[in-house]
Amino acid sequence: MRRPKLLNLIALTVFIVSLCSHTSKLSLNGNRTGCFRVLSWPMLDNFGNTETILRVEHHRVHVSDAQLGQLKPSLFDQICSSGTFSPLSPESKSFLSNQHVVSEFKLTRIEKVRRAAFPYSLVGSLHQMWFDGLHSMKPHNAALLEGIVLGYTSNQTAQDKQLFRESGLVHIMAVSGQNVAFVMMVVLGLGKTARSFRKVVPIILSLAFFAVITGMQPSVLRAVAMAATVIGAQACGIKVSRDTGLNIAIIILLLIDPLMAKQVGFQLSVGATAGIIYVTPHLIEVFLGRRFVNGISVAIGAQIGTIVPMVFGLHRFAPLSSLLYVLVEPIVGGLMIIGVSFGLLAGLIAPVAAIYGWITSIGVETVYWVAKLGADIPRWLQYGGWLIPLVAYRHLSSKRRREQTNLFV
Repeated sequence: MRRPKLLNLIALTVFIVSLCSHTSKLSLNGNRTGCFRVLSWPMLDNFGNTETILRVEHHRVHVSDAQLGQLKPSLFDQICSSGTFSPLSPESKSFLSNQHVVSEFKLTRIEKVRRAAFPYSLVGSLHQMWFDGLHSMKPHNAALLEGIVLGYTSNQTAQDKQLFRESGLVHIMAVSGQNVAFVMMVVLGLGKTARSFRKVVPIILSLAFFAVITGMQPSVLRAVAMAATVIGAQACGIKVSRDTGLNIAIIILLLIDPLMAKQVGFQLSVGATAGIIYVTPHLIEVFLGRRFVNGISVAIGAQIGTIVPMVFGLHRFAPLSSLLYVLVEPIVGGLMIIGVSFGLLAGLIAPVAAIYGWITSIGVETVYWVAKLGADIPRWLQYGGWLIPLVAYRHLSSKRRREQTNLFV
């Protein structure tokens, strides 16, 4: 058996075993008083409360409290408070258990927030600086830009979240491998590769910072691990294919945290990458010489790779999402590059923030318009729209087979 096939088998085995792993049955009880570390970026929930995950006695607990929003805690800060443990609610148990959360923690009294020491405080300061650069934008546009660049959706309205779910473009509001790729482009420069350790160090540091500032989300960790594997091998003069990088990333991350396999974000990220690696080349071969259609092939490959987690994890499937993504992909890429490159600078210099807000608002409003267009298309017409590319694929595939047959006659 060839080595790539063996690595595919190992990665698949690790993934299946991880899916069968059990969450912790531990449930804390009683009261606790002390200073507890913040382990995730505080965000607003659907009820207007600020929610986050704290470390209490080496365990992860979920907190949702309106008072936290006034104190504005950051990642790695310590919340000095008193609280009472309670079991996880049935609605959130499945989602939180997969993040190793064992209990709810109801805060009864908050004394203060102890800010994290350097270098942890630097992450929070830069994170806040990026958000300060959005002050010249309309709240609606700023909330959408936060989702596209950082995956931060707390400030989005329920209507906007539903709109992107209905259109099938909800994945652009979740940081993934695409975001990591744009971070690498900003650091390296277009068209360059990491062929020396002098270039690898700034890339690794930038990727690590981006992973932390986005809350260490599974999709980002997968992409960062894959990117680190590829550029590290390039620096050592070793050629690593994309599927090898993906398999190594899956194996390493799931050996560290098997429950990551149950998280829909991780499944979508892996599925989309696998679809691009294994499905897209076959589509491009059929549509050879047709550049625009080849671009659609990448989106269709990613769409095919995410069908299973979309249906079983999110319980929805938007047939035209891949075609809509082709329309917004250049815009989303531009927003990512501008957001990563000039977001912090906009938080420091007011004139830059004004120009930054004007340019990004145009892109965000265009993405929103495409999402609204897709959500308004009737479902029967969306499924019917797939007949056109399927017929075209069937025709071109048959034509290429006849051409190849004639070469050997």
